[in-house]
Amino acid sequence: MKALFIEVKRRLPPKGHNMIQLCRELGAPSRVSEAAMELNPEYTVARYPNAAHGIPAEMYNASSAKIHLGAAKVVMDWVDGSLK
Repeated sequence: MKALFIEVKRRLPPKGHNMIQLCRELGAPSRVSEAAMELNPEYTVARYPNAAHGIPAEMYNASSAKIHLGAAKVVMDWVDGSLK
């Protein structure tokens, strides 16, 4: 999304990893924004294990992995299509 931001806006994206903000600034369709909402909080847990208030590996299962993978695919497909 940051690459798309640079391509579209011709400036550096905001610092941080807020996918919801990037979607808003890029005018992403609602399905992409909803997928970003699903993924946005996962950055902190994945990067800072103590933020999970538990063992990160115990916070996910096959079902949640499928949800997150599907959300990531929605975002990536939109970004890929927008960059072409």
